[in-house]
Amino acid sequence: SLQQTCLEAIASGLQKYKPYLLLVETSIPSSNDRVTWMRSSTQQLAELITNQLKAELGITNLREAKLQVSTSEQSSTTDWSTQVTVHVILRDFTKFIELTARAIRFMRTQSSL
Repeated sequence: SLQQTCLEAIASGLQKYKPYLLLVETSIPSSNDRVTWMRSSTQQLAELITNQLKAELGITNLREAKLQVSTSEQSSTTDWSTQVTVHVILRDFTKFIELTARAIRFMRTQSSL
C-alpha cells in the first residue's frame, strides 16, 4: 500500500542519517546538546516507525541503508572541509525531514477520505 511504501522509505531514510548525525555530533562540540537531542530523536522516530510497520503490517525486512562514515577519515581533513561536510549533511537532513513531513500530511489526508 501507499502508506507502507511511505513508512518504509521514511524509516530507511532515518536509518541512513544515523552515522552522519553522529559525525555532526562529534564535529560540533559547542552545540553538542542540540545535536545529541536531534540524533537521539531521529533514532527514536526510526524505531517507532519500524515498530509500527512490524506491528500493523507484519513487515520485518526493511531496506536498511548500509552507510558508514569513517571518523578517522574526517580527522585527517581540514577544519574547512569538515565544516562544509557538516553543512551539507544538515542541509540534506533538513530537506529529508521536510519531505517526510509532507508525506505524513499526505498520508493523513488520504486516510481521512
